[in-house]
Amino acid sequence: MLTSVYEVPRAAVVDGLIALLRRANIDTFRLDKDLVLNALLICRLSGRVSFADALVWGAARSQSDAAVYSLDE
Repeated sequence: MLTSVYEVPRAAVVDGLIALLRRANIDTFRLDKDLVLNALLICRLSGRVSFADALVWGAARSQSDAAVYSLDE
């Protein structure tokens, strides 16, 4: 929404989310914060990886027995 409707650059959105997540009072409920940050960095560097897909990857990496299934075309 920020990137498509308001035309905020992808890098600015990711940088803002990373800054927010680095705050001590923000928790990534049941997810490893470093993996979530790495997922956002992947999203920032790629023009193809969506925010949602990056966060799904981070969530899957936070679980030892997680499997990810995709319905993307």
